[in-house]
This record gives sequence, C-alpha cells and structure tokens, in this order.
Amino acid sequence: MIRLLIPQRLSSVLYPPNNSFKLVQQMRTFSNQKQVWMSQSQHILHVAAISFDQRRHDQSVIQWTVGAIPSDLKVEVGLRTADGSEGPLHPLKLSLNNAYGAAEVSIAVPVTSFSDSLLAVVVTHANGSASGQYPLTGKFESLCGETEPKAGRFTVTLTEKDTIVGTITLETCLSTHFEHQLARSKSTNTVLKTGDTILVGHRGIGMNRVVFAPENKDTLPQISENSCESFAEAFRVGAPFVEFDAQVSKDLKVVLYHDSIVSEYEKHTEIKDLTEAEFLTTKQKYGNSPFTTLEHALKTLPPELGFNIEIKYPMPEEIPADNLVTIEYNTFVDAILQTTLDHAGNRPIVFSCFNPEACRMAKLKQSRYPVLFLTMGGTHPTWDVRTNSFLAAAEFAKFANLDGIVSDATPVVEDPVSRINAAKEIMGGDKAVFTYGAKNCVPGNAKALQKAGLDGIIVDTVVQVRDELKA
Repeated sequence: MIRLLIPQRLSSVLYPPNNSFKLVQQMRTFSNQKQVWMSQSQHILHVAAISFDQRRHDQSVIQWTVGAIPSDLKVEVGLRTADGSEGPLHPLKLSLNNAYGAAEVSIAVPVTSFSDSLLAVVVTHANGSASGQYPLTGKFESLCGETEPKAGRFTVTLTEKDTIVGTITLETCLSTHFEHQLARSKSTNTVLKTGDTILVGHRGIGMNRVVFAPENKDTLPQISENSCESFAEAFRVGAPFVEFDAQVSKDLKVVLYHDSIVSEYEKHTEIKDLTEAEFLTTKQKYGNSPFTTLEHALKTLPPELGFNIEIKYPMPEEIPADNLVTIEYNTFVDAILQTTLDHAGNRPIVFSCFNPEACRMAKLKQSRYPVLFLTMGGTHPTWDVRTNSFLAAAEFAKFANLDGIVSDATPVVEDPVSRINAAKEIMGGDKAVFTYGAKNCVPGNAKALQKAGLDGIIVDTVVQVRDELKA
C-alpha cells in the first residue's frame, strides 16, 4: 500500500489528569525534525497512519494522534494536553477518509521504558472519539523481509465506551540508539558544497560492463566495480570522490557489492548468507579485481579520496521480487556507521540511500557526516511515494532533516535550472543536489548541469565528464 507522508508534526506534551511530571517527559513528542536527535537514553519511533476502517459510515475521521505511554496506564479518550485543556491529545489536522491519506509523527521513547510502553492512539470522528493501544514490543507485519522486524505495519482496534468502532492501520519504524564516541563530532573534511560540481566516480572508475572480445566472444578483463583498484584509478584520473555500495554480511561485516543477490553463485545466495571470508574468496563474474570490504578501502586508499557510501538496504518491492530475507534495519545501518566511524579518520564521507527509513536512521544515529536521499526521480515507480519523484524526494529530505538528494539525472536534464532551484527552494539553499545515471554521461549534459548549479555528478565515464567540467 502506498504511504503518503505529509510533512506535519505532532507537537505537544501529553499527560492524563492527576499524573506526575515524570510521565510528561516519557511522552514528549517533537514538532521539528531538526531537533529530534538521539540522546544516550532514547530511541526514536516514527509512526504513519495509512488507513482507517470504520464500522459506521457516518463517522468520518477528522483527526488522529498517537503518543507513547507506560503499559500500566489505561488509555482513555479525552486525555489532557500540555496546557490542561481537554483532549483528545493534540490533534493533527488530517482526513483519513481514504486509504492513501496519511501523516507522520516522531516520538522519543526512553530506552529504559521501551519494553513496557504502549502506543496510545486516539481517533476523532464526526460524532466523538475512539481510542486503542499497541505494545511497542508487538509484532509488526514486516515490509522489508526482516525475521525480527522493528519496522512494519500493524492495526489497532479502536473502541468507544467499550464498543469497537473501527480499526486504524499504522506503519512504524523504530530507530534504536547508536553509541559511538565520534557519532556527534564534526568532521573537518566533509565537503558537499564547493561552489562547483563535484565529480564522483560511479562504483569507482565505472560500473561493470559485459565487454566481449570479437575473435572468441570471451569477456574482456576489466577493473571491477566496487573494488579498491577501481577507486584508485578514478582518483588517479581526477575524481575527488567515488561512490560505492555497502552491504552487510552474515557475520555483520561491511562488504562492497551492488546487489543483494550474489550473481557469482548458481544457487540463490544473498550477501547476508555469506561470511566476510566467504565473500572475499568468491571469484568475480566480471572483472579481474578482488572483492573488498569497507574497512579495507578506508584503511588503504589515499585519505584525500572522498567516499560516497551508499547504504544498500533493499526497498520493500524488492523483497517479493527477489525472494529476499533481510537483516533488520538498525543492525544493517549500525554496522556501516560503526565501520565508517572506526576507520574513516579525516576522510571526506557522504552517506546515501534509496530506502527512506534507512536513510533517516543514518541521519538520526550520527551527525558527523552528511546523508543524502537517493531517488529514481519517477523513472521507475515504486510503492513508496517518497521515492517516486524528484520533488517528492526533496520534500522528504526537508522533512527528515537530510543534507540533500541524489536523483537520476533524467528529470533534471529536461530543465536543469528550474529543477535544481525548485529542489533547493524546498530543502533550503544550503542543501545539496547530486545526479546519477546514464544521462549524466551524454555529451553536453554535465556542462549544462554544472552551469545550473548542480553540487555533484556521479558518472561512469569519469575522464569524459572530467574534461567536460573543466572546459
């Protein structure tokens, strides 16, 4: 089901009558994503409403709201708001008259009380209010194939005076606390906006291509994508940044590979099925360079070479299509953040991701490095509307306080100036816009994008675009 996210926040401190101030702190919510950071005692829970099923058709939904409360507190319709006025809570201005209306709220949940807390949901309809609750440790319908998900869909039964009046279906994603001594430090060498367009080598010197020798139809040797040799070659010919794909192995090591499924095996084998050692001893199907890890790349390549690390967490539609079973969101993202913070030193680093929740997690869990939201810009429609257009991506980047977007170049090259300006008007002028894809390598496009104010360009034809940008 498509989830439409409206950039609107629940902003109130909730408490029932005659309860202590301590509960106020446990139920605090945030109105500005820029102020939502993980403290040493917080998880961040994101909740979005996607549908409302009512028993009575004359009870159209006017508002909904949600808060986190201790499990021993009875949920009552009409809780008081922070100023003491009668509830229900502090409502969002939203209609849920169809399955595609939605809004999202963020709730800070103390780690110590997470296991014994509930989500309290209050829905206001034309004739009154109804409420329901769901444990934060409850079972979610996984959207990304995790065996023990901390994200997914669930349905809350709503009651009014002990009568069931309907259900509300919610999607939630829990960003768990991440601890690292450098997570909140500032890097002195992260450059997103240089005043010119940053040249970024795609998977190094370029993605793998199947190139055949005409005389015998054998594949010709090439420098393999996502390899240290490819990164070094891109740097040698003038790319100050390289982009590559970070995956997580069975033993939670970060390896560099584009797809979730390892094509070098005849039997269905996912990256998460292989240990680091098994992955590194796999012979490449294309190219003549050995596979590598994020740690090895960080330790061995010149520290001046910037890394655009794409967090390759799959999108929900990939799960049934490729029959995937995934590592849980937080475990996946934490492994990449841990390795990067442990070994990056002063190297310029930028994170990016197509999956909105994994992208948001990378930003919430650390502030040392910028995070960019990847979008196909409408070229390949997905289940999630946040990824389905260039400007929708810009809206989500603003909503989640990300540092910019990386879009397929196709919608941008049609009118570079207006598209780039429109995205920056949404996000703010200090945010970055990068592009990737085949259209970047069409002669003349890179120069046009550069003149339009593009901040970064990810390309396979590094030398060609290098010369074009310099001209």
